[in-house]
Amino acid sequence: MRILIIIFLLPVFVFGQIRLDQSKAKGLKGTLMTPKWEEVGPNYYPGNESERSLTGVGPIKFFTIHPKETNEWGTNSIYGGLFLSRDAGKNWVNSGSDTWASSMCAWFDFHPNDPNIIVALSIVQPTRNGGNIGVEGGVMLTFDHGKKWSRIANFKDLEIDRYASLFKVILTQDFKCYVATDKGLYYCGDVNAAKPTWENLLYETSLSDIERFNDGLLVSGKEEKTGKWFIRFLNFEKNNFQDIPYSFDDKGLSHIKFEVVKGNSEQFYYLAQFETKPDFLIRSDWNGKMVILNERMNAVFGFGLSLAVNPKDSSEIFAGYGVTLQKSIDGGKTFKTVQGKYHVDIEGIFYHPEKENHLFIFTHGGLYRTIDHGENWENVSEGMGIAEVMGMGVGYNGFPIAVGLFHDGSLVYSNDSVWRHITSGDGLNSYVDWENNKYVYLSNQHGIGGLFASQDSGKTFINIHKTAGFTTSGWSMAFAQNTKEPNHFYFNYKRKYTPGLSEGYDVILSKNRGLSEYYPISDFNQTHGFKKYNIYDIYVNRNKPGTLYIYMLLSDSGEVQHKLFKNDSTLSSNINSIENYWTEIEMPINNWLGDIEFNSLKDEEIFLVKGSEDFIASDEEYGKGMVYRFDTSKKYNCNKGKHCENITWNLPNAYLDKPAAYLDTKRNRLFVGTNQGLYYLDLEAMDEWKKFGEGLPNVLIKQVAVSGDGKFIYVGTRGRGVWKHPY
Repeated sequence: MRILIIIFLLPVFVFGQIRLDQSKAKGLKGTLMTPKWEEVGPNYYPGNESERSLTGVGPIKFFTIHPKETNEWGTNSIYGGLFLSRDAGKNWVNSGSDTWASSMCAWFDFHPNDPNIIVALSIVQPTRNGGNIGVEGGVMLTFDHGKKWSRIANFKDLEIDRYASLFKVILTQDFKCYVATDKGLYYCGDVNAAKPTWENLLYETSLSDIERFNDGLLVSGKEEKTGKWFIRFLNFEKNNFQDIPYSFDDKGLSHIKFEVVKGNSEQFYYLAQFETKPDFLIRSDWNGKMVILNERMNAVFGFGLSLAVNPKDSSEIFAGYGVTLQKSIDGGKTFKTVQGKYHVDIEGIFYHPEKENHLFIFTHGGLYRTIDHGENWENVSEGMGIAEVMGMGVGYNGFPIAVGLFHDGSLVYSNDSVWRHITSGDGLNSYVDWENNKYVYLSNQHGIGGLFASQDSGKTFINIHKTAGFTTSGWSMAFAQNTKEPNHFYFNYKRKYTPGLSEGYDVILSKNRGLSEYYPISDFNQTHGFKKYNIYDIYVNRNKPGTLYIYMLLSDSGEVQHKLFKNDSTLSSNINSIENYWTEIEMPINNWLGDIEFNSLKDEEIFLVKGSEDFIASDEEYGKGMVYRFDTSKKYNCNKGKHCENITWNLPNAYLDKPAAYLDTKRNRLFVGTNQGLYYLDLEAMDEWKKFGEGLPNVLIKQVAVSGDGKFIYVGTRGRGVWKHPY
């Protein structure tokens, strides 16, 4: 009987295997349905318990607990989208924002009576105090806890054609919705309607904050024509405004942030932020009778102001002071820094609506809770994959993986499935030597940063800039390894010239994998007369390993110029002469360069992937002109199209923030990361871009790599960590 079953099933297996082999032989002619992209992390806090205050799972902008169903928690991760928990933070899942056209979430709100109903704001590009709603963003609504979302407003409905300095949304129990932007307060009377309609309740105003208060909203902002600031109360039922006066001098006022204390219907608090003097902490009532509690505040950081008053004891007030947290036990008169293992960079503070003394802070490293007034902190965001990858390197068989995380340092992932924290601060570029995986490189910004090198697969590191005495290049850390001479390693540093003349970021060649034998190979002050320049990226031409490309930001004229240079003599035995061979390659657009790849079929042909710094309202133009190919051996004017072709073609109209590229020389495929998936172009067919795989969140792809054994392709995303797919 067993034999008969096996014989019966064999044709099914063989047929399935033939289908699989045929799909491999044909290549990716469309979207692969199975298998899907798999999340690699980091989802949990990395090792090194002693340094948990210096690293995290990723930045969180806003956190709230449903007022009635207090096990229902929600948080947004700026770039990574909206995450929800149904068990008070023990387990987190993506709300479904991964499937939005743009997964970035600026703000959200629960329906007061039903946590399954959520309204959220999708944007395509965050800014310091707001964001860019773009063509793909808008107001999103779900009635089933994120299983299905619909867009109920776009940028046209909200009359936004570029950026907004504020994005905040409030949903009432009778399905009224309010969206605050710098263009006014937008109102929808019924988000449950077949076609929700919107109107602006406050034209020609620039709003600062909105917050629930009793049966309405507190609204702060400034009138555009008069420059006069206001604090108003909006009644939900009548939709009319009542002015709440204030009596302090508002000269230089730049922001008002509310704090409404649960259970107190008579008073509210607010922070008044000034441009040229310390901030005020103020308590006010309905009639504008106010008390200035503190005139020496400095509670500003990140995307907003941080303030919370204990609903059971108003003498306890917490505020974010710069990058740290401070506490007052005398009603705001004095503050002291709160010590403890919480991640710095405070975005917000929140008291539990029911549990006494349960206080939360959300930071650039995750969500933290204290139940003892800030003495001890517990991370409650583990399992939430929201890391912002800025750089990624992958070893030959997929291990190790090295990443630089914005806000959360640099990490190494080994085959024991543990992410280890290596350096603090803001992690930048990362690299793993394919030929010898024991060499791993990381980089971090500024004083605590530099280029870090490991000779034991990431177990221990040395800071090359520090040990060699070079000044770090700050946020512009760049390095590359020569494919022909793997001992040749290039990195940038800050060159100091005679005081009063200039400073520049130039290139060092190391003949010992960055560990020793250092030779300066560029000096653009001497060779080109540049005064203020910054080498931002370094690229080695794999087809011609003696050729090195550098991407530069030049600021001599005041306006930043984006420049590309190449040097064909970097393997010359005459080290001193290399710096004289830098020649400029014209770029098609004076805008951010995302990446460079080199055509494996044509030695002199390169591909430039440009970033989209500005929002263009037109669907036809938005996101276009991102990928170019041209012959670097020819003299031409790229802006006129000679020897320079725009091959963006059918790539999605997506915002691209310094997008990543990767060229697979074995299969002759050029990959480009967007915020709507990973796409590739067959260089032999040169016909159209095809999407690779399914299930990848619609977030910015910052890095692309294929493991040396060719089994997996990896992407590092800004906001959703590292993902992999069989290749």
